[in-house]
Amino acid sequence: MLCHGLTIRDPLSDRATRIVGSQSDITERKQAEQQVLRDAFHDATTGLPNRALFMDRLAQTLRRSDGSVASCAVIVVEVSRFASLANSLTPTQADHLLREVGERLAQTVVASDTLARLEGASFGFLLQGVSEENAVGHRALAIHTALKAAITLPGAQGLYVTVRIGAAMPNGSQRAEELLRDASRALNRPGTDAEKSVAMFAAGGMDDAVDPLALEQDLRIAIEAGDQLQMHYQPIVDLVSGRLVGFESLMRWHHPTMGLVSPMRFIPLAEESKLIIPMGLFALDQACQQVNRWRQLLPFAGALFINVNVSGVQMQEADFVERVAEILALRQTPTDALKLEITESVVLDDVEGMLSILSRLKAMGLRLAIDDFGTGYSSLSYLHQFRFDAVKIDQSFVRAMRQRPENGLIIRMIAELGRGLGCDVIAEGVETTNDVIKLAQLGCMYGQGYHFGRPRDPMSIERLLLPMREEPEVVL
Repeated sequence: MLCHGLTIRDPLSDRATRIVGSQSDITERKQAEQQVLRDAFHDATTGLPNRALFMDRLAQTLRRSDGSVASCAVIVVEVSRFASLANSLTPTQADHLLREVGERLAQTVVASDTLARLEGASFGFLLQGVSEENAVGHRALAIHTALKAAITLPGAQGLYVTVRIGAAMPNGSQRAEELLRDASRALNRPGTDAEKSVAMFAAGGMDDAVDPLALEQDLRIAIEAGDQLQMHYQPIVDLVSGRLVGFESLMRWHHPTMGLVSPMRFIPLAEESKLIIPMGLFALDQACQQVNRWRQLLPFAGALFINVNVSGVQMQEADFVERVAEILALRQTPTDALKLEITESVVLDDVEGMLSILSRLKAMGLRLAIDDFGTGYSSLSYLHQFRFDAVKIDQSFVRAMRQRPENGLIIRMIAELGRGLGCDVIAEGVETTNDVIKLAQLGCMYGQGYHFGRPRDPMSIERLLLPMREEPEVVL
């Protein structure tokens, strides 16, 4: 209530004779003020605290430590490939997806936590009273578990999402912005598949020596220079006969000062900056030249092929199919000499769009392989729609079989499905002779992995193969 009062005085004596006033109901105004205050510190879509409130609470937590290392941790959770997902959803469906993710994340918090939507599809956790990395690992596991079930969207089929998790713990000298930065960098730490694990990275474990912006600029220079990026090739072998049937092309970056840069570092950076588009065309052009040379040089290589990885970013380009056709025509490469590898997640991000693109590639005579099959909660009904020529079983299934033989049942099911649809079945991650025997028994036709050879530069491969007069049946 808003109260006003006024004293009425006698004009002769100036003595108060009465008081008049009024009361007004200002409930709506107060509610509006509270809403304005809430809107300033909460996200309109999810209702969670926003970045401003998150940073304020993190700063307070670090200040309360009085110079000692604060007992807390910051976790950043990012929905994988959200931009691609959003392109295939309506704005209402995209907002519903973010709200559902926020609600599921909220199920994992305790009273002392702060959960916020930082920006886009990124969420942040501030965990109080945490001093050990194990606690962060347990929370990350709870997050993955909470998001495992399909999310039902209005007017759409159930959608599965995966997240990437990065985390950081204070070292005693960081400001709030720096701690959040370290947790965000952990999302792309080289050598870690954060989408398939519950890894946690402390701030002290981050490689601060390399500025991502500087690395991106160096990558641009490398593309223009043309001599730093090189293609290496890993053999693909018939598991029964031991016959070499083809190679997968893999890009390597020889930095002038840093030496060999891990693909786990520069490939995500290239995709984010769209540098993967010229890099992908370079890889395709190199593969065309290489397979032409090998088919001419090696007497047994008439049917040899090279698999080339294609990024989802490349396939989103309107002229992608035309650019592929131009390179094939320029190098006069027969279409049966190449297979394009597309990851399962790229296909499922935009089913209708991918059907059109892949159909056009097939019409050109190109063969297609689906990579990392079985890792993306896929609907198996999609497999026959895309008319793939090969299915590559992810190496995680081979590792699981190595640990527990009964896990081989999953490989057998995928192999039977692939063969039933007329696909070649290739197992990745083959490391031992026992792997070869088991995978062949389970129905896999081909294998790829360190048992048959590591990725090598073209000249190294030629030195091994040229002396051979017949199809090689030896480990490279």
